[in-house]
Amino acid sequence: MEASIKIQDDFKETPVHIAARFADKSKGLELLAENFPEAVEETLTMQNERGFTPIQILILNKNTDAIDMIIEKFPDTVEKTLTIQDELGNTTVSSAIYFLPESGLFEYFCEQYPEATKKALTLQNKYGETPVHTARYRAENWNETTPLNTIKNKFPELLK
Repeated sequence: MEASIKIQDDFKETPVHIAARFADKSKGLELLAENFPEAVEETLTMQNERGFTPIQILILNKNTDAIDMIIEKFPDTVEKTLTIQDELGNTTVSSAIYFLPESGLFEYFCEQYPEATKKALTLQNKYGETPVHTARYRAENWNETTPLNTIKNKFPELLK
């Protein structure tokens, strides 16, 4: 059974990707993580055809409960996902800033994984923008200042 959790379908999605998409409606992701932790951990860095990892899918769906569960069970693997770029060049860090700016997730990444987060903040997407650009945009246009303030405090050199 563990091997089948790592199998990808025609869209390069594993059962973990699919469970992440529906994590707010079912306990599938939680059950997989409890019963097959090694297999789930391996799939957390796997990308679907659009380049999304299961963690990015959780962020896009704003499922903070499932994100917390994954962070608690697989903290080292979460760190590895921070710099994985999807088809547009966005990362887990840029997704956290854009989709969950006031959730504390980005701040958690900065505290727990400062080196990986700093690296992710310098990666450009296909439009030449970094997550720092995203943080500035959210602050200026949506008054969501927490990520930009965190960057100012943790990585001021990235704002020069």
